[in-house]
Amino acid sequence: MPKKELSAFVGWGGPVWVDLVAFDVYSGKPEDLPTGYDVIFSKSTLVLLRDIEGAARGLSNARVPGGRLLAVENARGPLPVHVARIVRRRSLHPHGATYFTNRSVSAIREFFDVERIRWTAVPPTVLIGAVKRGET
Repeated sequence: MPKKELSAFVGWGGPVWVDLVAFDVYSGKPEDLPTGYDVIFSKSTLVLLRDIEGAARGLSNARVPGGRLLAVENARGPLPVHVARIVRRRSLHPHGATYFTNRSVSAIREFFDVERIRWTAVPPTVLIGAVKRGET
Protein backbone atom coordinates (compact mmCIF):
# COMPACT_ATOMS: atom_id res chain seq x y z
CA MET A 1 0.00 0.00 0.00
CA PRO A 2 1.73 3.27 -1.08
CA LYS A 3 2.05 5.80 1.71
CA LYS A 4 3.30 9.39 1.76
CA GLU A 5 4.06 11.27 4.97
CA LEU A 6 4.41 15.00 5.58
CA SER A 7 3.76 17.76 8.08
CA ALA A 8 0.54 19.67 7.55
CA PHE A 9 -1.45 22.62 8.80
CA VAL A 10 -5.09 21.70 9.43
CA GLY A 11 -8.00 23.55 10.96
CA TRP A 12 -11.22 22.30 12.47
CA GLY A 13 -12.46 24.86 14.91
CA GLY A 14 -9.03 26.47 14.73
CA PRO A 15 -5.68 25.85 13.08
CA VAL A 16 -3.42 23.09 14.42
CA TRP A 17 -0.03 21.82 13.26
CA VAL A 18 0.23 18.07 12.94
CA ASP A 19 3.44 16.10 12.61
CA LEU A 20 2.24 13.40 10.28
CA VAL A 21 -0.28 13.08 7.51
CA ALA A 22 -0.59 9.72 5.75
CA PHE A 23 -2.14 9.33 2.33
CA ASP A 24 -3.16 5.72 1.74
CA VAL A 25 -4.45 3.99 -1.36
CA TYR A 26 -6.58 0.89 -0.91
CA SER A 27 -8.93 -1.44 -2.81
CA GLY A 28 -12.08 0.67 -2.44
CA LYS A 29 -13.86 -1.98 -0.38
CA PRO A 30 -15.06 -0.57 2.97
CA GLU A 31 -13.94 -3.71 4.82
CA ASP A 32 -10.37 -3.22 3.50
CA LEU A 33 -9.93 0.26 5.00
CA PRO A 34 -6.92 0.49 7.29
CA THR A 35 -7.61 1.68 10.86
CA GLY A 36 -6.19 4.32 13.18
CA TYR A 37 -7.01 7.59 11.40
CA ASP A 38 -7.59 10.89 13.20
CA VAL A 39 -9.07 12.54 10.10
CA ILE A 40 -10.52 10.91 7.00
CA PHE A 41 -10.98 13.16 3.98
CA SER A 42 -12.98 12.17 0.92
CA LYS A 43 -13.27 14.28 -2.23
CA SER A 44 -15.64 13.03 -4.92
CA THR A 45 -14.97 9.43 -3.90
CA LEU A 46 -18.09 8.30 -2.03
CA VAL A 47 -20.22 9.08 -5.09
CA LEU A 48 -18.41 6.27 -6.91
CA LEU A 49 -19.37 3.62 -4.35
CA ARG A 50 -22.57 1.64 -4.79
CA ASP A 51 -22.88 0.75 -1.09
CA ILE A 52 -22.86 4.07 0.76
CA GLU A 53 -24.03 2.39 4.00
CA GLY A 54 -21.09 -0.05 3.85
CA ALA A 55 -18.74 2.81 3.06
CA ALA A 56 -20.03 4.81 6.05
CA ARG A 57 -19.55 1.76 8.30
CA GLY A 58 -16.02 1.24 6.97
CA LEU A 59 -15.11 4.90 7.44
CA SER A 60 -16.46 4.77 10.99
CA ASN A 61 -14.39 1.67 11.78
CA ALA A 62 -11.23 3.24 10.32
CA ARG A 63 -11.33 6.24 12.62
CA VAL A 64 -9.77 6.53 16.07
CA PRO A 65 -11.97 7.81 18.94
CA GLY A 66 -12.47 11.56 18.55
CA GLY A 67 -11.34 11.54 14.90
CA ARG A 68 -13.17 13.40 12.14
CA LEU A 69 -14.71 12.74 8.75
CA LEU A 70 -14.61 15.51 6.15
CA ALA A 71 -16.28 14.70 2.85
CA VAL A 72 -16.74 16.95 -0.17
CA GLU A 73 -18.93 15.11 -2.64
CA ASN A 74 -20.68 15.94 -5.91
CA ALA A 75 -24.37 16.75 -5.56
CA ARG A 76 -27.05 16.81 -8.24
CA GLY A 77 -27.51 20.57 -8.12
CA PRO A 78 -30.38 22.68 -9.42
CA LEU A 79 -32.19 21.50 -12.54
CA PRO A 80 -30.38 23.83 -15.03
CA VAL A 81 -26.98 22.65 -13.75
CA HIS A 82 -28.08 19.01 -13.86
CA VAL A 83 -29.35 19.36 -17.44
CA ALA A 84 -26.13 21.12 -18.49
CA ARG A 85 -24.11 18.19 -17.10
CA ILE A 86 -26.23 15.69 -19.03
CA VAL A 87 -25.86 17.63 -22.29
CA ARG A 88 -22.13 18.22 -21.84
CA ARG A 89 -21.29 14.65 -20.89
CA ARG A 90 -24.08 12.94 -22.83
CA SER A 91 -24.73 10.79 -19.78
CA LEU A 92 -26.72 10.88 -16.55
CA HIS A 93 -23.84 9.38 -14.57
CA PRO A 94 -20.43 9.65 -16.25
CA HIS A 95 -17.90 7.04 -15.16
CA GLY A 96 -20.56 5.27 -13.09
CA ALA A 97 -20.71 8.07 -10.53
CA THR A 98 -23.94 9.09 -8.90
CA TYR A 99 -24.66 12.25 -6.95
CA PHE A 100 -24.75 12.68 -3.20
CA THR A 101 -28.34 13.01 -1.99
CA ASN A 102 -30.22 13.35 1.29
CA ARG A 103 -30.34 9.53 1.32
CA SER A 104 -26.53 9.46 1.15
CA VAL A 105 -26.31 11.90 4.05
CA SER A 106 -28.75 9.73 6.04
CA ALA A 107 -26.40 6.76 5.54
CA ILE A 108 -23.52 8.84 6.94
CA ARG A 109 -25.71 9.87 9.90
CA GLU A 110 -26.20 6.20 10.84
CA PHE A 111 -22.56 6.04 11.95
CA PHE A 112 -21.56 9.67 12.47
CA ASP A 113 -22.81 12.78 14.26
CA VAL A 114 -22.88 15.32 11.45
CA GLU A 115 -21.65 18.62 12.87
CA ARG A 116 -21.57 20.60 9.65
CA ILE A 117 -23.28 20.18 6.35
CA ARG A 118 -23.36 22.64 3.48
CA TRP A 119 -24.92 22.19 0.08
CA THR A 120 -23.78 24.49 -2.72
CA ALA A 121 -25.59 25.02 -6.02
CA VAL A 122 -22.60 25.98 -8.17
CA PRO A 123 -20.57 23.91 -8.21
CA PRO A 124 -23.12 21.39 -6.95
CA THR A 125 -21.41 19.85 -3.94
CA VAL A 126 -22.09 18.89 -0.37
CA LEU A 127 -19.56 19.42 2.44
CA ILE A 128 -19.97 17.14 5.45
CA GLY A 129 -18.03 17.44 8.71
CA ALA A 130 -18.72 14.65 11.19
CA VAL A 131 -17.57 12.72 14.27
CA LYS A 132 -18.19 9.02 14.85
CA ARG A 133 -21.60 8.56 16.52
CA GLY A 134 -21.46 8.53 20.31
CA GLU A 135 -18.13 10.35 20.51
CA THR A 136 -17.35 14.01 20.93
